[in-house]
Amino acid sequence: SCGGTVVKTLGDGLMAVFVDPQQGVDAADEMHQSLDRIVAARRGSGARRPALKLQVAMAHGEVVEVNGDCFGDAVN
Repeated sequence: SCGGTVVKTLGDGLMAVFVDPQQGVDAADEMHQSLDRIVAARRGSGARRPALKLQVAMAHGEVVEVNGDCFGDAVN
């Protein structure tokens, strides 16, 4: 919804690229807000479950796309 493209999934993670860095920041904010809503709904139901955590890492720089995958210092 923020204009990015999912490049690949990595187990329980994923890698996405965005043309504009602000789109990546917006996507991270949206994911955290969604997770907050999920956790709040579970708490409201009286269920005792461990807290869910979301980690987001961002890098800015040149990437090279080859056959649908991305490579470069920004990816590493």
